[in-house]
Amino acid sequence: MTGLILYFAVSLLIGILACFFGKKMFFQVFAAVAFLVVFDIALTRGDGTTLTLIIAVLLGVAAAFLSKYLYKLSVFLLGALAGAGIGSLLSTLLSSQIGSYSWAVILGCAMLLGFCALRWGKLFIIGSTAYLGAGVLAPRVYFLVQHFADLNAYAGSDIVGTMQALHDHVSGPFADANSEIILTITIVLTICGFLFQRFFGWKD
Repeated sequence: MTGLILYFAVSLLIGILACFFGKKMFFQVFAAVAFLVVFDIALTRGDGTTLTLIIAVLLGVAAAFLSKYLYKLSVFLLGALAGAGIGSLLSTLLSSQIGSYSWAVILGCAMLLGFCALRWGKLFIIGSTAYLGAGVLAPRVYFLVQHFADLNAYAGSDIVGTMQALHDHVSGPFADANSEIILTITIVLTICGFLFQRFFGWKD
C-alpha cells in the first residue's frame, strides 16, 4: 500500500503545482517535472530492485538541480515537454493516418513549442506548465475515480514494484483504453490552470 500512496501523492502534488502555480513556482515546478520524468524513465528501464530506485532518485535529483542553473534551456525544455505531450496525443488520435511516423509528429511538436516558449516567455510558461500539470493529473485522477474501491488489487509485494507496475498500467493500457476521456479532462484542466495562473498567479 505504501507504493500506491507514494505514487499518487507525488504525482498529484507535482501535477497540481505545475497546473495551477507553474509560473509563480517555475524553477520548483520545472525541477519537480524534470525529477519526475527522469525518475520515471530510470524506474521503467530498471529491474525493480532497491538499487534501481536509489539510482532513479539520484538521477532525478541531478536533473532537478541542473534545471535551476540553465534558465533558457529550462524554458525551451518545458515547451518541448508540452509539445511532446501534444504530439503524443495527436499521434494516438491520428495513428491510422500517420502510421510509423508518429515520432516525427512528436519531435516536430516538441521543437515547435520549445522555440515558441523562448519567443513568448512568460505567457508560454503559463500555458506549458498548465498543460504539463494537467497531463500528469488527468490519467491519475480518472484512474482513482474508476478504481478507488479496488486500489488494493494494484498493490504489489514491494514499493518499487508497485510504483513501476502502476506507472506502466496508468500510462499504458489504462490511458490507451480511455484516451478520449483523459484528453477531455486534460483540456479542461489546462484551461482552468491557464486562467488561474493568468489572473491570480501572474503578478510580474
